[in-house]
Amino acid sequence: MIPILLGPTAVGKTSLLLDLAQRLPIEIVSVDSRQIYRFMNIGTAKPTESEQAVLKHWLIDIRDPDEDFDVMEFRNLALESVADITARGKIPILAGGTGLYAEVLMKGLVDVPPRDETVREALLQIESENKGSLRKILERVDKNAFERFHENDLKRTIRYLEVFLKTGRPLTELQNERDHNREFFLVILERDRSELHARIESRLHEMIRAGLADETESLLSKGYGPELNAFKTIGYAEMVQYVRCGVSLSDTIERILVNTRRYARRQIMWFRRYSEALRIDLSSLEGEAARVLENAILSVWGGKNG
Repeated sequence: MIPILLGPTAVGKTSLLLDLAQRLPIEIVSVDSRQIYRFMNIGTAKPTESEQAVLKHWLIDIRDPDEDFDVMEFRNLALESVADITARGKIPILAGGTGLYAEVLMKGLVDVPPRDETVREALLQIESENKGSLRKILERVDKNAFERFHENDLKRTIRYLEVFLKTGRPLTELQNERDHNREFFLVILERDRSELHARIESRLHEMIRAGLADETESLLSKGYGPELNAFKTIGYAEMVQYVRCGVSLSDTIERILVNTRRYARRQIMWFRRYSEALRIDLSSLEGEAARVLENAILSVWGGKNG
């Protein structure tokens, strides 16, 4: 079985995997919808060059911020990466926090209507006339999707409304009808909420010290505007208001903290659906977590030769 390691933002996935790399011959396939973008290193908490030198990561820095990328592409590339890693006698671990990416790996893709530009243009027109209206519609027709997505995630909001308008059924309902792929072994990392919030705050201050504002300014100077989906990433969306619109740094930090905590809450709610997963509480098992994870992986990993 192929391990998938999921956890909310700032839970400690990278440090745990670096520890595990001292024990097992692993390579990581990123399950992160933001770390795919080049030039967005600090705000996405991307593994550093030195960390990637110790532990190889796949599906990082594979698109420019203005390039499209969807779940189908992710699934195909992820499975290709897993095949490459396995063929070289190593253990692939899919790791990240993007629940939708994990879902398409474990359950495949839903047979839904393709893009309909007429519907999309109509939805965009509604949103342009009354900002936030599509979110309100989504809450009525697909409450589960409404709770999962960030309020600025217009791209997925439009897709889920598009499917509802074409089929008459919520996309989350259609997704739940898929069978779970038993090829994967799911592990979910958890922490005490107050501890997770403290880690989120600590990491944000480290991002600020590392130059998140400069990184945001650099993206803007390259011509990547805040209208791009990549710029909807928490941290960059708020930092644009600081570097270009005069919002104070303290207010910017507070907005990022609030939005990141909300995002972590949505991730945790998403992960609750996986009742069959092994759950590792890092608040109580911090020093032993790598050993627990190592034992779990070795108990299910078959590898190339079984």
